[in-house]
Amino acid sequence: MTDALVQFLRARLDEDTAAAHRANAVDPSPWRAEVYDGRPSREQDRNRTRDFQQGQAGMILDRDGHDLWDCEGSSSLSMTSESAEHAARHDPARVLAEVDAKRLVLRRLGEAEFTFGVTGKGTPPHDLMTGAVSSWRQAVRLLALPYSDHPDYRQEWAPDQA
Repeated sequence: MTDALVQFLRARLDEDTAAAHRANAVDPSPWRAEVYDGRPSREQDRNRTRDFQQGQAGMILDRDGHDLWDCEGSSSLSMTSESAEHAARHDPARVLAEVDAKRLVLRRLGEAEFTFGVTGKGTPPHDLMTGAVSSWRQAVRLLALPYSDHPDYRQEWAPDQA
Protein backbone atom coordinates (compact mmCIF):
# COMPACT_ATOMS: atom_id res chain seq x y z
CA MET A 1 0.00 0.00 0.00
CA THR A 2 2.66 2.49 0.97
CA ASP A 3 4.75 2.18 -2.21
CA ALA A 4 1.74 2.77 -4.48
CA LEU A 5 0.54 5.67 -2.34
CA VAL A 6 4.00 7.27 -2.32
CA GLN A 7 4.25 6.88 -6.11
CA PHE A 8 0.78 8.39 -6.50
CA LEU A 9 1.65 11.34 -4.28
CA ARG A 10 5.00 11.92 -6.00
CA ALA A 11 3.23 12.00 -9.38
CA ARG A 12 0.73 14.60 -8.10
CA LEU A 13 3.57 16.67 -6.61
CA ASP A 14 5.41 16.49 -9.94
CA GLU A 15 2.26 17.80 -11.64
CA ASP A 16 1.91 20.61 -9.08
CA THR A 17 5.57 21.51 -9.55
CA ALA A 18 5.29 21.60 -13.34
CA ALA A 19 2.14 23.74 -13.21
CA ALA A 20 3.74 26.17 -10.75
CA HIS A 21 6.84 26.52 -12.93
CA ARG A 22 4.70 27.15 -16.02
CA ALA A 23 2.67 29.81 -14.19
CA ASN A 24 5.76 31.42 -12.72
CA ALA A 25 7.41 31.63 -16.15
CA VAL A 26 4.46 33.66 -17.45
CA ASP A 27 3.41 35.54 -14.29
CA PRO A 28 6.34 35.65 -11.86
CA SER A 29 5.92 35.34 -8.09
CA PRO A 30 5.20 36.87 -5.71
CA TRP A 31 1.60 37.54 -6.60
CA ARG A 32 -0.50 40.06 -4.73
CA ALA A 33 -4.18 40.83 -4.59
CA GLU A 34 -5.36 44.32 -5.36
CA VAL A 35 -8.87 45.44 -4.54
CA TYR A 36 -10.45 47.88 -6.95
CA ASP A 37 -11.42 50.83 -4.81
CA GLY A 38 -13.32 52.88 -7.35
CA ARG A 39 -10.38 55.06 -8.37
CA PRO A 40 -9.37 53.69 -11.77
CA SER A 41 -5.77 54.23 -12.76
CA ARG A 42 -5.72 52.21 -15.97
CA GLU A 43 -8.15 51.89 -18.87
CA GLN A 44 -9.13 48.32 -18.00
CA ASP A 45 -9.84 49.47 -14.41
CA ARG A 46 -12.19 52.16 -15.75
CA ASN A 47 -14.07 49.53 -17.71
CA ARG A 48 -14.49 47.31 -14.65
CA THR A 49 -16.74 49.88 -13.02
CA ARG A 50 -19.55 48.71 -15.28
CA ASP A 51 -19.55 45.26 -13.68
CA PHE A 52 -18.51 45.69 -10.07
CA GLN A 53 -19.53 47.90 -7.24
CA GLN A 54 -16.85 49.89 -5.48
CA GLY A 55 -14.58 47.70 -3.33
CA GLN A 56 -15.82 44.38 -4.70
CA ALA A 57 -13.57 43.78 -7.69
CA GLY A 58 -10.21 42.14 -7.21
CA MET A 59 -7.17 41.62 -9.36
CA ILE A 60 -4.10 39.44 -8.99
CA LEU A 61 -0.88 41.17 -9.91
CA ASP A 62 2.42 39.40 -10.52
CA ARG A 63 5.85 40.57 -9.35
CA ASP A 64 6.01 43.08 -12.21
CA GLY A 65 2.54 44.50 -11.57
CA HIS A 66 0.83 42.78 -14.51
CA ASP A 67 -2.78 41.76 -13.99
CA LEU A 68 -2.85 37.98 -14.37
CA TRP A 69 -6.40 37.95 -15.68
CA ASP A 70 -5.95 40.63 -18.30
CA CYS A 71 -3.50 38.92 -20.65
CA GLU A 72 -6.01 39.49 -23.45
CA GLY A 73 -6.58 43.13 -22.56
CA SER A 74 -10.17 42.33 -21.68
CA SER A 75 -12.08 44.45 -19.22
CA SER A 76 -14.48 41.65 -18.33
CA LEU A 77 -12.01 39.31 -16.63
CA SER A 78 -12.23 40.00 -12.94
CA MET A 79 -13.09 38.36 -9.65
CA THR A 80 -14.24 39.24 -6.20
CA SER A 81 -11.65 40.73 -3.89
CA GLU A 82 -11.92 37.63 -1.67
CA SER A 83 -11.11 35.32 -4.58
CA ALA A 84 -8.22 37.52 -5.68
CA GLU A 85 -6.74 37.43 -2.18
CA HIS A 86 -7.12 33.65 -2.01
CA ALA A 87 -5.52 33.09 -5.42
CA ALA A 88 -2.64 35.45 -4.68
CA ARG A 89 -1.89 33.55 -1.46
CA HIS A 90 -1.40 30.41 -3.57
CA ASP A 91 1.08 31.79 -6.07
CA PRO A 92 3.71 29.52 -7.67
CA ALA A 93 6.30 30.25 -4.98
CA ARG A 94 3.95 29.04 -2.25
CA VAL A 95 2.94 25.97 -4.23
CA LEU A 96 6.60 25.07 -4.72
CA ALA A 97 7.30 25.56 -0.99
CA GLU A 98 4.37 23.29 -0.11
CA VAL A 99 5.56 20.66 -2.58
CA ASP A 100 9.03 20.77 -1.01
CA ALA A 101 7.52 20.29 2.46
CA LYS A 102 5.43 17.33 1.27
CA ARG A 103 8.47 15.76 -0.37
CA LEU A 104 10.28 16.10 2.95
CA VAL A 105 7.49 14.14 4.64
CA LEU A 106 7.90 11.41 2.00
CA ARG A 107 11.64 11.37 2.66
CA ARG A 108 11.08 11.09 6.43
CA LEU A 109 8.75 8.16 5.83
CA GLY A 110 11.42 6.43 3.75
CA GLU A 111 14.03 7.03 6.44
CA ALA A 112 11.73 5.68 9.15
CA GLU A 113 10.87 2.59 7.08
CA PHE A 114 14.56 1.95 6.41
CA THR A 115 15.47 2.23 10.10
CA PHE A 116 12.52 0.02 11.03
CA GLY A 117 13.71 -2.58 8.53
CA VAL A 118 17.30 -2.76 9.82
CA THR A 119 16.59 -2.85 13.56
CA GLY A 120 16.06 -6.10 15.41
CA LYS A 121 12.52 -7.10 16.27
CA GLY A 122 11.80 -6.64 19.97
CA THR A 123 14.61 -4.15 20.48
CA PRO A 124 13.89 -0.61 21.73
CA PRO A 125 14.85 1.00 18.37
CA HIS A 126 12.54 -1.38 16.49
CA ASP A 127 9.67 -0.79 18.88
CA LEU A 128 10.19 2.97 18.67
CA MET A 129 10.27 2.88 14.88
CA THR A 130 7.01 0.91 14.77
CA GLY A 131 5.18 3.99 16.06
CA ALA A 132 7.24 6.37 13.92
CA VAL A 133 6.51 4.46 10.71
CA SER A 134 2.82 4.28 11.56
CA SER A 135 2.71 8.06 12.17
CA TRP A 136 4.58 8.93 8.97
CA ARG A 137 2.31 6.62 6.95
CA GLN A 138 -0.74 8.35 8.40
CA ALA A 139 0.80 11.73 7.51
CA VAL A 140 1.30 10.59 3.90
CA ARG A 141 -2.34 9.47 3.75
CA LEU A 142 -3.35 12.94 4.90
CA LEU A 143 -1.13 14.59 2.27
CA ALA A 144 -2.79 12.52 -0.45
CA LEU A 145 -6.32 13.43 0.67
CA PRO A 146 -6.57 16.67 -1.39
CA TYR A 147 -6.01 14.50 -4.48
CA SER A 148 -8.84 12.10 -3.62
CA ASP A 149 -10.79 13.28 -6.68
CA HIS A 150 -7.98 12.07 -8.97
CA PRO A 151 -8.92 8.92 -10.94
CA ASP A 152 -5.85 7.05 -9.65
CA TYR A 153 -6.63 7.70 -5.98
CA ARG A 154 -7.61 4.56 -4.07
CA GLN A 155 -10.19 4.75 -1.32
CA GLU A 156 -8.05 2.36 0.78
CA TRP A 157 -5.57 5.26 1.15
CA ALA A 158 -8.08 7.38 3.04
CA PRO A 159 -6.72 8.33 6.47
CA ASP A 160 -7.77 6.44 9.55
CA GLN A 161 -10.57 8.29 11.28
CA ALA A 162 -9.55 7.20 14.79
